[in-house]
Amino acid sequence: TTCTQEIYDAFLGDDITTAFLHGHSFTGNPVGCASAIASLDLLESSNCVDSISRISDRHSEFALKVKDHVMVDDVRQMGTIIALDLRADKSGYSSEFRDILYNHFISEGVLLRPLGNVIYILPPYCITDEELEKVYNCVLTGLDRIAI
Repeated sequence: TTCTQEIYDAFLGDDITTAFLHGHSFTGNPVGCASAIASLDLLESSNCVDSISRISDRHSEFALKVKDHVMVDDVRQMGTIIALDLRADKSGYSSEFRDILYNHFISEGVLLRPLGNVIYILPPYCITDEELEKVYNCVLTGLDRIAI
C-alpha cells in the first residue's frame, strides 16, 4: 500500500483507535492464497486457454445467427461474454421481458438472468459445445416467445 506522508502519519502511533485495522478481510489467509494460486494455474492452463477461444468463437457464430432476429436491437461480445439488447418499449430493469424470459430459461434448465431488456451469456470455461448449443437454442426460443 502506498500513501502520502500525511495519511501515513494519521495512522501512526500507539493509540489503537487511530490504527488502520485490516485483518478482518482474511488478507493473506493461507487457504485463500492456495485457492487463488490453484485458480490461476487452471486459468493459465492450455485446456482453459483453448476453452476460452472455443467459447469466444461459438459466441461470434451465435451473434451472426441472432443479430437479425426481430427482437434483437444489438449484439455485443467481449471474449466469452455476449449480450443481446432487445427491442422493448421499456429498456433497463423495468422491461416487461425480464420475467417472461427468466421463467422460460429456468423451465428449460438454463440459468440465465436477463437484466431488463438485456440477455447476458457468461458461461463457465468448462461448458461443452452441446451445453452452449442448449443455451443458444433456449435464447432463440425465448426470443420467439416474446416476438411481437
